Amino acid sequence: MISLSLRVGLGLALLLSPFSNSSAADKKDNEHVFYKAKSLMVKITGGDVTLMGSESAAAVVRVEKESLGSHCKMTIKDVGGVIVVDLRQAFNTNREVCTANFFITIPQNLSATVKTGNGKLTVNNLKKNLNFRIGSGSATINADLDNISGSSGSGDISIRGFFKLATVKSGSGHVRVEANKPMTEGNLNIMTGSGNADVLLPENSKVSVTYSAGRGILKNDFPASDKEALRLQMKAGSGNLNISKLKPQ
Repeated sequence: MISLSLRVGLGLALLLSPFSNSSAADKKDNEHVFYKAKSLMVKITGGDVTLMGSESAAAVVRVEKESLGSHCKMTIKDVGGVIVVDLRQAFNTNREVCTANFFITIPQNLSATVKTGNGKLTVNNLKKNLNFRIGSGSATINADLDNISGSSGSGDISIRGFFKLATVKSGSGHVRVEANKPMTEGNLNIMTGSGNADVLLPENSKVSVTYSAGRGILKNDFPASDKEALRLQMKAGSGNLNISKLKPQ
């Protein structure tokens, strides 16, 4: 009877563990390693996410500084090649705190989607597509990407790198975009409810600008260009758009 009770107790403990739904090729403590990743999907109620692109073929998810109530549910698993990181309340209750910080490394050529209720997003060295949505918190992107699509309800967004298409939305916050290569094509769309935007480009870039704001000022250091130019569009309820030339280093 004692042996049976012990086995049942251990079984229930594993079933109720926040990591009980985790599935990985290799798992050690709070680190999960996947060897056949095709993309990444992060959806958490709260916490900081640091995402790094790597030349390694493996994807690694490490959980740090977690604060999980009894009704929190965390899932880290491979779903047909999509690495899913999910943290949520298992039941609808406002009294639970479900937050954790994640440090994630994926191959550089994979696409990633990150959604967090509140927290800071930091991205480095990715090369494909990035989609992010933050309820309240900042985003700092340092990468050369094909496409960037991101929003923050309240928080600053900073992008440094090269892109073909970028769409950035901020309800309340400052947007800063700095290109590390001359821009003569592509599209940059910025939308803010209340907040300024600074766009910094190498001096031999070409820009075509469309600016619309209920209240704000446009400052552009580049002459108007209609052909072979970066198409930059900004819409703001209240906010200035400053387009500046980067000083040669």
